[in-house]
Amino acid sequence: MIWLLIGWGSIALGAAFLDSAALVPPGIWWFHPVSGGPGTRVKIVGHGFNEASLVTIGGTRVAFAPAGPLAIQVTVPLGAASGPITVTTAQGTVSSSAVFGVAP
Repeated sequence: MIWLLIGWGSIALGAAFLDSAALVPPGIWWFHPVSGGPGTRVKIVGHGFNEASLVTIGGTRVAFAPAGPLAIQVTVPLGAASGPITVTTAQGTVSSSAVFGVAP
């Protein structure tokens, strides 16, 4: 619960306010590292990742672990190809403008 103090009293902003983050379409700000081989862990930072259902690198599905609404950790799988990173949620799909390079 968030309390907002106003001169003569206060207002409580509850779950409805906090849950509005779930309605934001996903966006990718950056990821690190920018390249790596199979087994490399990659941190994707952006917004709207609350309910990510699919993450791909170069079109290949990757195992991922949400780290909150602003970050996702993924592991580059065998067979992945270089390409953009894509995150899909119920609110939409976004692809990175930069390419993740998969090393052999």
